[in-house]
Amino acid sequence: MKDQNVPREGFHNKCEDSLVKNAQLVTIEKKLVVDDFEVGSNISTYGDNDINAKNKKVVKDFEPRPNLSAYGENDVDAKKNEVVKDLEPRLKFSAYGDDTNVKEKNTVKDFEPRPNISAYGGNIDVKENNVVEDFEPRPNITAYGEDIDAKEKDVVKDFEPRPNLSAYGEDINAKENVVKDFEPRPNISAYGEKDVDAKKRKS
Repeated sequence: MKDQNVPREGFHNKCEDSLVKNAQLVTIEKKLVVDDFEVGSNISTYGDNDINAKNKKVVKDFEPRPNLSAYGENDVDAKKNEVVKDLEPRLKFSAYGDDTNVKEKNTVKDFEPRPNISAYGGNIDVKENNVVEDFEPRPNITAYGEDIDAKEKDVVKDFEPRPNLSAYGEDINAKENVVKDFEPRPNISAYGEKDVDAKKRKS
């Protein structure tokens, strides 16, 4: 730019002379900035002329890892085929028949579970039988008849519940007269003006 060496004051005076000159200076500055700017190349959008030979080679040499499940017999490597063929899963004993090992069979045959006492009949051991026979549960007082101990019977006979006052008739003690003499407070709202006591009126 020619105006670079011009003093600051002179430059401002020049710009203020006319609006046209000022606008021209701004556009010149913008042009210089745009000309110097260079956009980075976008590899995915350019054609053959702009691609670097080195970049092309990298793309061509790239080979993805093969997906064994998507290949047929012809495309899979022979070595990989052998690996799949040689694989044998772990034996499942429950699915085998008579070909199972003799040693394993003997183990199953020799096994005897613990006896279930409740499922056995008279063949149970004498010792176990005695334990059951000697056992005597605690007596259930409510299930016994006349043969219960005299002491226990007396306890039941001597028991007398508290009297229920509401179930008694006229022969109740004089103490119960309190209930008979009770008179509830009159309900003033239910009375008429003539029936109310003069004393109550004054209060």
